Amino acid sequence: MVRSKVTRVAAATGAVAMAAAGVVALGQGTASAAQGTYNWSDGNDGLTRTISEVNPAVGETITVWTTIQRNGGVVEYVQAAKDAHPACWKYVPGSAQVNGNAKGLDSSTAGDANTMGWQRVTGSWPIYPNINPRTVWFTFKYTIGADCPVGVPMKGSFFYSGTLGDGNENNVGPAVTVRGDASTTTTLQAPSSATTGQAVNLQATVSPQPSGGTVQFKDNGTDIGSAAQVSGGVANLLYTFTTAGTHNITAVYSGATGYETSTSTTSAVTVTATGGGDGGTGGDGGDGGTGGNTGGSGSLSNIFGS
Repeated sequence: MVRSKVTRVAAATGAVAMAAAGVVALGQGTASAAQGTYNWSDGNDGLTRTISEVNPAVGETITVWTTIQRNGGVVEYVQAAKDAHPACWKYVPGSAQVNGNAKGLDSSTAGDANTMGWQRVTGSWPIYPNINPRTVWFTFKYTIGADCPVGVPMKGSFFYSGTLGDGNENNVGPAVTVRGDASTTTTLQAPSSATTGQAVNLQATVSPQPSGGTVQFKDNGTDIGSAAQVSGGVANLLYTFTTAGTHNITAVYSGATGYETSTSTTSAVTVTATGGGDGGTGGDGGDGGTGGNTGGSGSLSNIFGS
């Protein structure tokens, strides 16, 4: 059958837009500012495609919901749905759902530089024009691969078929644009002096506050302690110096999804040995011993006479 199509793109920033996409029924909570929605009609079917994050970073996972709603005519049984996507979006195994319930794939392909990847599910899902259920929705999750271009809008496609014919929408929105990693700054706080055998705290602050990652503290370029987890933008290491002298400390942030690595400026810590001053007093005691030997030599002279 021939279906007419009307399309429009909108930003989904509230519960109403989410409900239209079946997101509320999926229990995904409140929409974020980076969520996007694309709507179109296909005969008496209204379709809404929502993507959870339209500006993801490499390594992040996005969720794609496509809802079909019956707005007129007679009952329709949707029998297959295929979600197509750029090949650099890596399907998350086991993430396919229909109406919020896990659904195994009927077929799939990863795609390549010239061909989109896609996942397909099959079944029989009725949608009615004036009684429930009026909608059916399909969910797929994808991880943004390192081979995705940064700053280039990417779209997918959606195909479905049923008892009333086929519906195909090529180059469907919303567009997803991968963002580059955010620059970070790591600031080190360390004491200016310390004593061997006594623990001191080394603290690194990473800004802007990243989603994760670790900080490796270094002494003259050599790792000290284990890498410390970043929590709330801060990482700490309780460390005990074992040698006296000047120790040049740095903190190296590992980076995380959406955040670049960074290294702090060097902080010099002057470390003194425990009990170093008492050692000098011990030296004076040695001089006293020398005096004792002199006295002993005088006694021997008295014994043997002059």
